[in-house]
Amino acid sequence: YAESKNGEAVGGAIYAEDATIRLMADDGKVSYISGNYTKNGDKIDDNAIYLDTGNLIFDVKNGSAIQVDDNINGQDYRTIIAGDKDSGVILNNDLNGSYRVYPGEGYTEASFADELFKNTTSLKQIVIPTSTTTFGRKVFENSGLTSLDIQNNITTIGTDMCYNCSDLTSVTIDSPTLELNSGAFMNCSNLTDINIVSVNKLQTSAFYNTGAETITVPASCVLINTGCFNKCSNLKTLTIGATELKDHMVNSSTQLESIELLDTVTTIDSTCFQGCPEPLIINIHKSEGSITGSPWGAGSGVTINWGVN
Repeated sequence: YAESKNGEAVGGAIYAEDATIRLMADDGKVSYISGNYTKNGDKIDDNAIYLDTGNLIFDVKNGSAIQVDDNINGQDYRTIIAGDKDSGVILNNDLNGSYRVYPGEGYTEASFADELFKNTTSLKQIVIPTSTTTFGRKVFENSGLTSLDIQNNITTIGTDMCYNCSDLTSVTIDSPTLELNSGAFMNCSNLTDINIVSVNKLQTSAFYNTGAETITVPASCVLINTGCFNKCSNLKTLTIGATELKDHMVNSSTQLESIELLDTVTTIDSTCFQGCPEPLIINIHKSEGSITGSPWGAGSGVTINWGVN
């Protein structure tokens, strides 16, 4: 506990300025951290940890966990999560302040459990360790994340991972085995830079209501599922190398001017282009008739050109 001055708390239960706070657990048990209390048990501060400038390190190993039951607060600090895949950090309240999160090497799925940073609006950047392979559901939902770099160690991104991240402006995806699950970047309306170098599958509504003007899906992709690019109000040019395109892929993207379908496209759902704006030009690199079902739900104002190089 900590004494108060005039009934007001002086800082967190753990308080430091321009320092490194290292919280360690390796006994296979759960360690708990909460806010400040008086000797009589009255809470006087909702901050479990308060740090002005420095590093906050969670170092958990051997099946241990550190559970923080009150707020983490401060300014200009960074949080580092280290340890092993069988251990965890449980955050039951807000993380506030200006900081970045650096999960340590060897700390895999547990670093990115379901809803880990949900509603953490002060989270701006995150560095993903090469050992990480999976993100859970809603990990960054409604957070303050501004950019994300997903490299080839990542195989699965959970449903709604970055749902409603209005500060997110840039995403790079370069993982040929990655399945981007439903709604992963849904309602990230300011996501204007979408750079897909390689990916395996884009599931339903993965980029619904995002803000890019130009998007290219490479040939490594085998599936673009239903409504993947619906209501992308700024989207003008869409280039696709994916093998299979499902229904209503780009419905209500009102500024769309052209779609380029590369030689690697083999299957298009009968309603794939239903709800596309008109006029619209669809350029297909394959010879006429090599993909069955034309015009795949497109209206009379859509021009389809075959054999375009």
